[in-house]
Amino acid sequence: MAYEFLGTEPVGKQRIPVVSTVHARRIAGPEDFARHPSEEFAYVLSSEIKVHFDNDERVHLPRGDSLYFDARLGHA
Repeated sequence: MAYEFLGTEPVGKQRIPVVSTVHARRIAGPEDFARHPSEEFAYVLSSEIKVHFDNDERVHLPRGDSLYFDARLGHA
């Protein structure tokens, strides 16, 4: 995944605006899920993505759709 930070240094900030380029990949196990003590917001600029959570939930997001979630839940 590639990241482009849209703001200044994230030190002490509540939100960090980022544009991410997501590449398809296979999820093999728990080690493939990210977890961190924050919240995430995703907005799909082009194409589509499927977000996988470690509780077996999957969310399909087409272009123009968005998702806001608790990032303590494992996600990929």
